[in-house]
Amino acid sequence: ITGVDTYSNIDLRTNDTLSRRFTLDNYYAYDDGTAEYVAGMANNGGVVLYQFVLNTPDTITHIDAYFPGVKGNNSGVAIELLVMSNPDNIDESILSSSVFTLQASPAVNQFRRYALSEPAYVLDTVYIGWRQQTNEFIGVGLDKSSNSGQRIWSSIRGNWSQNTLVEGNLMLRPVLDTVPRNVVTHLPTVEAELALHIYPNPARHSCTLEGDFEQWVLIDMLGKLHKVPATRTNAHQVVLDVQGLPDGLYYIRVQNRDGRVRTEKLIITE
Repeated sequence: ITGVDTYSNIDLRTNDTLSRRFTLDNYYAYDDGTAEYVAGMANNGGVVLYQFVLNTPDTITHIDAYFPGVKGNNSGVAIELLVMSNPDNIDESILSSSVFTLQASPAVNQFRRYALSEPAYVLDTVYIGWRQQTNEFIGVGLDKSSNSGQRIWSSIRGNWSQNTLVEGNLMLRPVLDTVPRNVVTHLPTVEAELALHIYPNPARHSCTLEGDFEQWVLIDMLGKLHKVPATRTNAHQVVLDVQGLPDGLYYIRVQNRDGRVRTEKLIITE
């Protein structure tokens, strides 16, 4: 009896194939979109970073994040989303920094898309994550379907460490998109740009703002305005007395008479 005669009415190909469905989109993800746990930290100034490796240079324009409705995520605090080239304390490693008011996701496993104030051009390896402005626990969803825990880095008080405790995938995703380009009819001149120079930076007792601006404001990481003694030494210089402010990262925002605005970081330290 031959095999053809015995199995002539059975198609053996109906159970010989394994398949898996992948969603092709404009973001990278290790997670499967479903959180079993939450992972994060509860340290003011602490940083959590998540490593991704791009196959080709691209531009990160947004970060997708799932902050579930746990206590700290519902407190309405500020959070600084970061895109970095390396997990270190060098300012040059920060490719993009954007401050948002944290809002927990309105539904289970629902991501929010945060637009970066400055899109980050990335060659290959990149780290995305956040810097905390509170001691309350801030956490993202943790998917346990697979494990990319070795790609998680954290920093507390400036000491960086690679994760060895948390197993799973953080529900953080870099979004890659096209940066809109305006039609340019001529090259801008240096005079057309709103210049701002801050020194010394970091500052201890005072700092000088230098540039062609009419107004200025000092803002902390929570979005609070701070009034400090200021002396305009000439038409292009203002000296700020910052010795009464707590240490930390602040933003100086200036505006000229044409309404153009520029924002720069100011670090105050002892």
